[in-house]
Amino acid sequence: MAEDTPLRDEDFDDDKDRPRRRRRPRDDDDDADDRPRKKAGGSNTGVIVGIVIGVLALTMCACVPVMIGLLLPAVQKVRESAARMSSQNNMKVIGLAMHNQESATGSFQGPFAPGATNQDHSFRVGLLPFMEQDGLYRQIDLTQPWDGVKNAPLTSTSIKDFLDPANPASVGTATPYRMFVGPGAMFDGTAKMPSVTSITDGMSNTIMAVAATQTVPWAKPQELPYGPGIALPPLGSTPAADGFNALMADGSVRYIRKTIPTADLRSLIEKADGRVVNIP
Repeated sequence: MAEDTPLRDEDFDDDKDRPRRRRRPRDDDDDADDRPRKKAGGSNTGVIVGIVIGVLALTMCACVPVMIGLLLPAVQKVRESAARMSSQNNMKVIGLAMHNQESATGSFQGPFAPGATNQDHSFRVGLLPFMEQDGLYRQIDLTQPWDGVKNAPLTSTSIKDFLDPANPASVGTATPYRMFVGPGAMFDGTAKMPSVTSITDGMSNTIMAVAATQTVPWAKPQELPYGPGIALPPLGSTPAADGFNALMADGSVRYIRKTIPTADLRSLIEKADGRVVNIP
């Protein structure tokens, strides 16, 4: 029998079958640059998304002032239109009151309140009983000035229907709703009050009151002087307004453009000049 070959110590080395841990290459190893590296695609995508969002944000910020600038004129136009309509409604209330007063007295009353001593109260004071303000009217002493000690606390009352929301100066007691007074106008300043039959140019063709630019306290008897040699006053809620509201003798309210010829406007103010003007 053949003699067994002696075993070497290395055959009994227990470390031989042990899993070996791979040595991490050092920075100076030649194979260090061959190990797999993490891709940078994810971080690049985040940067791109951030840039896009930033550009969009800047674009929106730049567009907001432009959008506001485009919207403001439209909003302002809507507000002006609403204020004009509100002013027209107030003038219709005044017109209805004047017609009710005419039914009660037999003629239109102006430019002073009926029964006012020394003409110390405006026609608007005389309209109070016909505008659901009878309680206030009864407290006013027509024998005393409108701004006297007794009347001042009463005539300082703000009355909505005498205010013009389109006129910045029409606040508190200040009203722009005034009459033309003088030769040829519906109210000529004499003691003779106009009747329906005296308005021969037609009720819808004669101005009874207007929305003037300048305001006065509603109880103060200060109207718009009219005559052949007297210049027409500024009309309209503001100097920049393109027209003004006019209360016609039939109680309707018309918006008259400032481009109307002066001769036509004077014909509308006068009640019996024989000219009929078509308001555009």
